[in-house]
Amino acid sequence: MKAAFSFVLAIAIATGAQAQEPGRGSAATFTSADGRFTVRSPLTLRPVVQDLDLGGGVHSSFHAFIGEGDDVSYTVGYIDYPPDMSDQPVRRLNRMVLGHGKRVIHTESLQLGEFPGRAAEIEIDGGTVSQRDYFVGSRLYQVVVTRRAGTPSSPADRDFLESFAVTGARDSQPTAPLSDPRPAPAPKPTLADAFNSVEGRFTVRAPVHWTEASEEGDLGEGVRVTLHSFSGTSDGILFAVRWSDAPKAVDLSHPDAFVEEAAGSRFLGHGASLVRKASLSLGEHPGFESQIDVSVSRVSLRIRTYLVGRRLYQLVTRQPMGAPDAPIARQFMESFALYDPSKSSHSVPASPAP
Repeated sequence: MKAAFSFVLAIAIATGAQAQEPGRGSAATFTSADGRFTVRSPLTLRPVVQDLDLGGGVHSSFHAFIGEGDDVSYTVGYIDYPPDMSDQPVRRLNRMVLGHGKRVIHTESLQLGEFPGRAAEIEIDGGTVSQRDYFVGSRLYQVVVTRRAGTPSSPADRDFLESFAVTGARDSQPTAPLSDPRPAPAPKPTLADAFNSVEGRFTVRAPVHWTEASEEGDLGEGVRVTLHSFSGTSDGILFAVRWSDAPKAVDLSHPDAFVEEAAGSRFLGHGASLVRKASLSLGEHPGFESQIDVSVSRVSLRIRTYLVGRRLYQLVTRQPMGAPDAPIARQFMESFALYDPSKSSHSVPASPAP
């Protein structure tokens, strides 16, 4: 059997490149280590980070994971609020609902164990939104199902909403949601700060706070793979590193062709176009570099893919289409190296593209 897999669409969030439908496969448990939650979804959830202006010069980030089908989308995400804005999440949430909804169909209070929350069903232009929000310490979680108008809800929708669970939350204080003191935000990282992944066996540099996630992917014919990712944003640029170990059923007899296909070429024509491509290497390991412009979301992806044994690595930057190449994005790509924690000097830097 020849199976292939690619990570590129995980970064092209909401491009409409290739939709899935709930029910084509069994729901899989998605776990976010940094987000400290789990949820079950029949759609593959892909990470995206959006910068938020909370007002008064205060900024935060909305860390979301989105799965898209033809008639439905599943979203789970979270926002961390500073302790002096304890009244902001509810007020902002109400403004968001009123601003985007035509009619609030139903709303009620609910609990996530000992943590307070709220459920709402909202009519919007072109569809309906079923949403659950939970306040855990200073973190607001949102679990959302958005359906196209005229399409009936499915058991998978309810399972997605009800399967959400918080992990490692015992240190949070449910009696004072969104107002607990927390350490001052860490200083913004710089390109000089190296990120080492012991499990991933790589090192890379980027001026971001990394968000970790993992998800199960279905390659067909009963073959599944675990995808691991680290992502973060800085100055409007998304940086991401993803890796996975190819199952034995995946044919690697032609590694150069496999790397090129895994770099995203098989998704071209779904609102995406190839701007440039080039072969490269990571020491003795084959690699491929490409730039893909996604017209429907007006973003440009720079992608480097390497095959090291049976492990596939992918580095991606995403920035607005038409923007000049950012030097920091190129430096991020070229900083990637294999990492062996037992032999700190054993690393293989990426070779610059010709």
